Amino acid sequence: MPHDPDSAGPRRAGRYPGSRNAPSPTGGRPSPLRKIGRMAPWSANPLLRRSDRCEGWIRVLGIVLLVAAVPLAVWTGRNADIQAGSRARDELRSATVVSAVVIQRPWAPQQSAASTGPVWQTRAEWSRDGRSGIVDVDVAPNAEPGDRVPVLLARDGTPVGDRSPSKAGFGCGIAAGMTLFDAIAAGTAVLLVVSNRVFGRYRRAAWDREWRELSDAA
Repeated sequence: MPHDPDSAGPRRAGRYPGSRNAPSPTGGRPSPLRKIGRMAPWSANPLLRRSDRCEGWIRVLGIVLLVAAVPLAVWTGRNADIQAGSRARDELRSATVVSAVVIQRPWAPQQSAASTGPVWQTRAEWSRDGRSGIVDVDVAPNAEPGDRVPVLLARDGTPVGDRSPSKAGFGCGIAAGMTLFDAIAAGTAVLLVVSNRVFGRYRRAAWDREWRELSDAA
């Protein structure tokens, strides 16, 4: 007797549109992208529960936050670069040159691969308006203790050194941009982990409730 596909009885899994294992229109198992599309919160998949859709929208929000964090971090870093460079230029313009006394023989610190030649440094002691201090300065390799070298002092009396505004701004910009991106990424990770645990607990409670209802009905 031929079997009526619309009659009551067991149905073979994976042959109907709502099934997770429904075959792809091109034949074979569905592609990973198709599987992801079926689990998307806007999907018409009847197997998706309300909690699944809510958690899916939170994941979408996390992706949007991470994507938006990249240009926001670049913009923040650029502004920090400009502001730090401006402060460094103002500091250099207002710095005062004082004479310091060399107190050690010069040494050649470790150089990077991009260095054009050896740079000799020594320690010099400066004194101005009743304040004094010791600072590392670049000198000629034949400098001797007792020689005098110029030192730049800021308005508050601290040595300015040979910092360039471009280097100061670049460092502050990188730090500001990375700090903002890390903060957004960490907040997004916490949001996803917390939502997964909350909705997982909700789903387990729903399963327990349904099993109790089935047990009571039996």
